[in-house]
Amino acid sequence: LFAFYFSSLFAQADFTALKITPNQPKQNATLSFEYNQAYSSLIRKGNVTAAVYLFSKNGPKVLEPVLEKKGSVYKGTVMLDSNTSAIAFLFSIKDEKDINGGKGYVVALYGDNNEPLKTYYATAADIYGGGMGEYLLGISNNKEKAFDMLDAAIKTDPTLKRNPNIMRSYFNFLGRVKKEKGKSLVAEELEKLLSFSDLSEEEYNNIA
Repeated sequence: LFAFYFSSLFAQADFTALKITPNQPKQNATLSFEYNQAYSSLIRKGNVTAAVYLFSKNGPKVLEPVLEKKGSVYKGTVMLDSNTSAIAFLFSIKDEKDINGGKGYVVALYGDNNEPLKTYYATAADIYGGGMGEYLLGISNNKEKAFDMLDAAIKTDPTLKRNPNIMRSYFNFLGRVKKEKGKSLVAEELEKLLSFSDLSEEEYNNIA
């Protein structure tokens, strides 16, 4: 059940107005995209501009690719670096933004195993529930969605519990979503972590 829920959360987004190539982008590679204004909220409102945000542990970096326009279709390319774990597209006309019905155009980067990079999960949680997506992309802040993404990822792949970056984000959203109950749940998870005999210095810092 968790595997099914996990795949539904992290399957490559099937956007109506946006198409990316390749469908599972990777670091240090070129990504091409096509945006069809006719299928967007910006239909018949003027010429579109695009911003592409590259998200990494160092924070977001924004690119403004040159667009080639043919009819209602805009094409562009961006180069993805070795630090990026997620990307987001923002299409706009002056002050009006296409935020894809409030969900945004957020895409995971993939590893050689054709699975989203492990660093993606905490990044995506920050985008959807940490205020970054609201500030940069105009999408609604949703801490419940952020927690569900992290929870599903960890239950599907328990090795993620040994990833300090993911667990920091997980504990943050667990406390925010579960409120008082979250305190005891965090304590339980910390006790489980303490049972490992090979904890890293970063993991001990997390527990502290």
